[in-house]
Amino acid sequence: MLSVMHPVPIALIGLFAATSAASQQVSRPQCQVNSDAGDVRDFTCTLHEPEVGRRYRFEAGFTGSHDDTVLDMTATLDDHPVACAGGSTTHSQYEDGDITLVCSFELKASTGAPVLRVRLRWRHAEPTTFDLQSE
Repeated sequence: MLSVMHPVPIALIGLFAATSAASQQVSRPQCQVNSDAGDVRDFTCTLHEPEVGRRYRFEAGFTGSHDDTVLDMTATLDDHPVACAGGSTTHSQYEDGDITLVCSFELKASTGAPVLRVRLRWRHAEPTTFDLQSE
């Protein structure tokens, strides 16, 4: 037996999916590349809807790392150095293959929309991905 769905519920499902996707995009931190010169890339990320105690994770992926590659990440939050949590990897030296630098941190205080600035420096590797997530 063939069943035909009423077009209104389908339209509502589509509206719900579009609304959910839009709300996820609004709450997800967005980053802009400020400079992309040679082997240095600077990002500025505004943390919308900040909550004290919320955890964030910035990841940067690289490929082609080998015996003379150096990768480094530094971060500031509202112009104060970020203390990346244990398990973060903000530096790599002389490792082979694909490498991901990670800085996880917790928002300790909030006044407005905090601004995260991240600087990536590398030598003898190719950047592949950059992402900031709220955990």
